[in-house]
Amino acid sequence: MRLIVPIRLICVVATMAAVLVPSLSSPARTIRVPRVLFASATVDRAQGRIHPKQPPTHVGFSWTGTDGGRVRFRTVGTDGSVSPWRNAPENDDLAERDRHFTGVMAVYGALTIQWRRRPPRDGWMGPVTVDLLDSVHGPRREIRIPSVAHGLASEPRIVTRAEWGADESLQSNSGGCRRSFFPVQQLFVHHTAGSNRDPHPRATMRSIYWFHTARRGWCDIAYNFLIARNGTVFEGRWARAYLPWETHDAEDFSGALVRGAHTLDHNPGAVGVSLMGSFGSRRPTKAARRSLVRLLAWEADRHGLAPEARHVYVNQETGARRRVRVIAGHRDVRSTSCPGRALYRMLPGIRRSVARRIGPGKLDTELLLSKSPKKVDFGASGTVTATLTSDASPLPEAPVRLYQKEHGGPWELLTESPTDEAGQISVEVAPTVRMRFAAEYAGSRLRWSAQSKPLKLGVAPVVTLEAQGGTADGAGSVYFPPGTTSIQLAGSVSPPHPGRAISLLIERRDVVGTVVSTKTVSVPVAEDGASYSYVLTTKHPRYRLVASLPGHPDHALGRAPDLHVVVGSLP
Repeated sequence: MRLIVPIRLICVVATMAAVLVPSLSSPARTIRVPRVLFASATVDRAQGRIHPKQPPTHVGFSWTGTDGGRVRFRTVGTDGSVSPWRNAPENDDLAERDRHFTGVMAVYGALTIQWRRRPPRDGWMGPVTVDLLDSVHGPRREIRIPSVAHGLASEPRIVTRAEWGADESLQSNSGGCRRSFFPVQQLFVHHTAGSNRDPHPRATMRSIYWFHTARRGWCDIAYNFLIARNGTVFEGRWARAYLPWETHDAEDFSGALVRGAHTLDHNPGAVGVSLMGSFGSRRPTKAARRSLVRLLAWEADRHGLAPEARHVYVNQETGARRRVRVIAGHRDVRSTSCPGRALYRMLPGIRRSVARRIGPGKLDTELLLSKSPKKVDFGASGTVTATLTSDASPLPEAPVRLYQKEHGGPWELLTESPTDEAGQISVEVAPTVRMRFAAEYAGSRLRWSAQSKPLKLGVAPVVTLEAQGGTADGAGSVYFPPGTTSIQLAGSVSPPHPGRAISLLIERRDVVGTVVSTKTVSVPVAEDGASYSYVLTTKHPRYRLVASLPGHPDHALGRAPDLHVVVGSLP
């Protein structure tokens, strides 16, 4: 049964059709995404040839050894064409001690993979592991894409993990993989060391994800964001479950960034952005550069970072400090070729472009939700208030959307209204089940958007308890004459809860009121779900009885007022 939440606006709602726009612009949908198929082989030979049963879409190599080793490979296509020999660029972002990994390279249509191991001149190189991945033709699995409202034009359009088909069973968030969040202080630019001409970047995202988790052994994909050659920005490492209208910004509700794994010893508070491709000699496309500038400007302005400045980066886990540019390449803090010579040489111009795009910048905003009371009884009402501030001052006449979500239901727009002089909108609600509320300010030309942390409002069923046949004093006590051996208790539950049980606390007391013993019994609710009864056997002169309906995902604990029973005397 669909439950309707009655709403009464307390604030004066003005017509703002020209300002407020429909919120959930992209309806929820289900897509079918292929699982990543893989075949791996470890070979201790100078060269090798692999004929996979299923032509792969991507290939990656890894090995142990000293620095300087490399792998060259070529492919034989299903049409008999043979590609030139080429280097498999090493991705230094993944390196660990003597373990080395290449990028994940697209090899669509390859019938055979040939490779050659090239040890360093004065070092060693162990067996090579070849991972053949197919992220296009595997069995399909369904992914639910929630309703999404795209942000303002000033915020980047980010393809979410669900949209590119992330298999969330690959990532972990327990033990050493438990996520941590830190204030943003640094921006790092990387490259994936993969293919520069990638026809299917979403499939490549799924392959990179597999390579980082299954082969490299990381908790999740290393980077916070990845950018394809066509300029598409992809969500990288998982941060949290986002509300439908939120931009997937890799941050928690306070604006702190989820810790990635992209820059050794410099990950806390550092945004890792990786361009898909290998840029040792080739420059990124204009589309990729534009998206990189927009993304870096968005991050820098929101977090108050000066894009052309140097500063002291502080590792908030270890306390280590290092002077570095705010927008830096990976090689600025480690001996590595990342993000590639050609891209690294572009960074000064990218910093200038970021600074120009920010211009005078936007003001920060904050949106908070409060409620009164903390929970409501069924049938009663409460007030939910959203307060919008900019630089700690109330922001009046700003359009704010307030959303609601019943337990088990979707998020829905509750109301949209301009804030009053105190920067607030308030709504009186009379929910029938447990509710969650959240608020959103979409931002403007002068101010960044803001989203509140969800607010829970519990609804407590109304539970009553009465002792029948006695004399009530009007203060919660009922008296029975001497010789009473049993008392009929009865109560009600509103709204009805068929199939549930009342928890009845029975506290036995002596003549002066000292507690002798307690016990709790479970009393089934009648078939109508609205009533229950229990026979109390009286062996003591005084009792305190407490009836409650235990909390449930759809409602809070419902408790009747304490009932005191006195046997052997009258008021």
